[in-house]
Amino acid sequence: MSANAYQQYLAELQLKYEQALATLGLAPGSGVLLSCPSCGQSSWMTIPIDRRGHDDYEGNVIVSCPTACGYFGLLSTFSPTSVPDEPLTYDTSASCQSCQVRFAVDGVVYRRPCCGIENPREVMSHAVSRVRTRLSSSGFAVTRAEIEDELSFLVSTFDGLMRRMLAVANENARYILMNVPGHPHSSALAVLPSGISFQSLTGARQKLLAAGWDMASVGSDWPSLVRLFQKRHVIAHRLGVVDQDYIRKTQDPEATVGKRVPISVAEVVTGAEACLRIVRSFFGNFLS
Repeated sequence: MSANAYQQYLAELQLKYEQALATLGLAPGSGVLLSCPSCGQSSWMTIPIDRRGHDDYEGNVIVSCPTACGYFGLLSTFSPTSVPDEPLTYDTSASCQSCQVRFAVDGVVYRRPCCGIENPREVMSHAVSRVRTRLSSSGFAVTRAEIEDELSFLVSTFDGLMRRMLAVANENARYILMNVPGHPHSSALAVLPSGISFQSLTGARQKLLAAGWDMASVGSDWPSLVRLFQKRHVIAHRLGVVDQDYIRKTQDPEATVGKRVPISVAEVVTGAEACLRIVRSFFGNFLS
């Protein structure tokens, strides 16, 4: 196909795309309210101006549910309603620079409706930045309470993100196993667990080994990270006082039964960076 013929072909596809949108009362760049036929959640987005990567080559527009429930399909299945301006009622307002699309959705973890990419890596990266910022002394001594607060924030954010990513990965796996026979990762996807608590790192690791992913091998000091999460458990459930169970699980040489568990800024910041590496690794293995 010559260059001119190819450009003509692209122009025809773009025209089909615009005509398909017109049948829904929409146009490229316009705002639209969506209702996911799978999870029922509403969201808002602007329609991509360029069709490339957003249609099925027949003009039909493809959209992913921004709530990351796992559903994607024709725009028409989302019962689209023209709403030019972004409603202010949603929790999160974001944009995709690659697709030049704006969207709004409830919750924290989302999937870009245009290209289907989820945002857990960005959420965890922002969490690490917060931990670093709040635990930098800036000329003032950081209190133990502040260190404990940031550790609690770190563990809860990591746990929530990993749970959500696992749920999305399971939704993706169900679709792949039903619709893509012979997928190269089907055996691993078939044994993905569900309902894991990532506050217990050792337990979560064991349950994910069957899927061929070992979070202990993701370039981190695994024993130190496990110890840090155990410290958070002691702080949350024993007022920060060391017991024999903590000693048994961590072999922490600096801890003494009956005394407050030792904790430092450096280990919380290092732990946050390790959590980010784990989130990125899981994303790369199961969501990208």
